[in-house]
Amino acid sequence: MTNGRRTGEKHPARIVIDRRAAHSDTVATFCLCVQPLKRFRDQLRRRDFVISASLPLAPTTTAREIRDGAAALKPHCDAIQVGDNHDVDGHMSSLAVASLARDAGVDTVVHLSCRDRNRVALQAEILGAAALGVTSLVLMRGDKLPGTTTPARGVFQVDTIELIALATAIGGNTHLVSPPGFKIGSRVLAFRPDKDWQATRVIEKVDAGASFLQTQPCLNPDICREYIARLIEMRLTHRVSVIVEVPVLTKTKALKAMKEHVPGAAIPDTVVKRLAKAESAVKEGIAIAAETIAALRNVPGVAGVNVVCDTGVQHIAEAIKKSRSIH
Repeated sequence: MTNGRRTGEKHPARIVIDRRAAHSDTVATFCLCVQPLKRFRDQLRRRDFVISASLPLAPTTTAREIRDGAAALKPHCDAIQVGDNHDVDGHMSSLAVASLARDAGVDTVVHLSCRDRNRVALQAEILGAAALGVTSLVLMRGDKLPGTTTPARGVFQVDTIELIALATAIGGNTHLVSPPGFKIGSRVLAFRPDKDWQATRVIEKVDAGASFLQTQPCLNPDICREYIARLIEMRLTHRVSVIVEVPVLTKTKALKAMKEHVPGAAIPDTVVKRLAKAESAVKEGIAIAAETIAALRNVPGVAGVNVVCDTGVQHIAEAIKKSRSIH
C-alpha cells in the first residue's frame, strides 16, 4: 500500500509495504522492542514432532483467563494457536488474544480467514501480527455462516491462495518480520485419496507460500497415514509439513455434533461408541486423544499435532502429558 492506495489489485502477492516507511525511526524502534520467544516456525523446522494447542475462546473469555490458560499450556506445548471466530461466536480478536498469550512467554500461531474481512482488513491484520512479533499464521477461506438468522454476512473478497500470497509478500519485508519471514499454514481435509488424486489445491497453496498444512479434527490415524503417504509419494512433504488437529472430546453430544457438522471430521464410529460406554466421558476423551497423539508420532510425514478442546485447557494439558507416557 502506497500513500493510502492499494496496489497490485490483480496480484495480491505484489501488495507490499512501502520500504521507505519501514525505515522510519518509529518502526525500527518498535521492532527492536519485540522480545524473541521459542518460535513455532523454528521448532517445526528443527524437531521431529511439534505440539501446539488451541485456546478455547468464547464471547465471555477474559484477558485473565487467556493469560492463565497460556501459562497452563506453556509447559506442555511449543505454541498456542489462536482461532478466528470459526464458530461465529464473536470472541475477542485473534491479535488481542495472541498479545495476551505472548505475555505468558509462549509463541502463538494466529488464524485468519477470508470470511469476515476484505483485502484491506486482512492486510491490516497481517501487519498487526507482524508488529506483535507473530511469525506463524494459519490462513483459510473460512466456513460459511450457518443459517439465515446469523447477524453477519460473509465477505470472501479474497480467496485462500491470494491471502497466502499476500502474507508471503509482507513476510518478505525483513523490516517487519524477521527472516525467514512468516511460517504460513493452511487448512486441508485429510481423507483416503484415490489413485487419480493430484493434490492440485494443495500444490497451489504451497506454490503461493504455505509451508505447513493443518488438517481437520481427526481421531483416525489410519486416514492420516493414507493421506500423507500420497503426499510423500508426490514428494510434497519435501516442501510442506503436516500438522494433524486432535480434538479432546469430553461429551458424547459434542463428539456426535463434530462428526455430523464439522466438514470431514475424521471420527470413527468406534470412538463414538467407546465414549458413550465410558463411566467418565472426560477421562475417556482424554485417553482417546492421548492415544491418537501417540499413534500419530509413528505416522511417517506427520510433523506434529494441534490439540483442541472446548471444555478447558486442563484437558488439553492432560491429554498431551498422557500421550508422552504411551509407547
